[in-house]
Amino acid sequence: MRPRSMRPRVVVASLVLLAQVLFGAVVTAPSAAAEGADDAAAAVGYANARGYRSAIGVVDTTNGQFWGGGDFDLQYASESVMKVFIATRLLVQGQMSGWNETTAWKMITQSDDASANALYYRTGGDSVVTWAAQHYNIPFLGAPPPRSGWWGGTRITAHGMAVFYNAVAHDPRVWPWLSNAMRNTTVHGSDGTFQHFGLPSATVTWAVKQGWGADSASGLPTFNSTGYVGPGDRFATVILTEGPGYGAPIAGVVTEQARALLHAGTIRPPVAAQDPFAFLFQLLLNYLIDLARQFHWFGF
Repeated sequence: MRPRSMRPRVVVASLVLLAQVLFGAVVTAPSAAAEGADDAAAAVGYANARGYRSAIGVVDTTNGQFWGGGDFDLQYASESVMKVFIATRLLVQGQMSGWNETTAWKMITQSDDASANALYYRTGGDSVVTWAAQHYNIPFLGAPPPRSGWWGGTRITAHGMAVFYNAVAHDPRVWPWLSNAMRNTTVHGSDGTFQHFGLPSATVTWAVKQGWGADSASGLPTFNSTGYVGPGDRFATVILTEGPGYGAPIAGVVTEQARALLHAGTIRPPVAAQDPFAFLFQLLLNYLIDLARQFHWFGF
């Protein structure tokens, strides 16, 4: 007597499991979709609860998806973050060599102000942020400083900077040099400030350009932690925070924000909005393909 085939029972069990998976997907998809945005909101909420204004912007460089928290389309003082615009213009125009390169490297890695002063007018001065916005088609990137020549007062938005970093990550003229410099940000800047607040204190995989100062419209300190986190520099990430307590107090707030935003050293992206039927169909198709491979159906 031939043994009865186990295939029908396996198929039935598999279909039951599939139904459970699909039902679970329908129930849990909305909460999963909210994860990334909820993390950004929680990070901003941490700062707001302590009297700070804050904005967060994130772009997944693998697909260009943006999400954020707080007033990410309003402007903040860039402080030294704008130094990436100076370096980017030198790279795009093929001028990153010799003295320019040595000076720019110190400007990015040590956030050296004297180096920024030396290169500022070589790259357009107050209009360098306008150049960056036009070159990468980011009209919401920011604005020149209200006080001419005061580059720390250059205005940026969290949304615009995240999109800028995504664009740079896909620009072969800029990415290799700039990402290398940002990965080599020193522990302390040229002025002695601890540079590893924020993102570098929340993960081991980072490439950052930090900014700190008191060039906001309110006159309050602004501390910014910006750059890339996650495996393969996947997430272009921007934290802009303004409020009382220059130095360690506000730097500590930004660090706690980064820890609230990141999980296990990286960022949880929201599930992209999609047709729920298409989502379920794709899930079903993937599952049936796995079954076909397991039991060698249809020549798999």
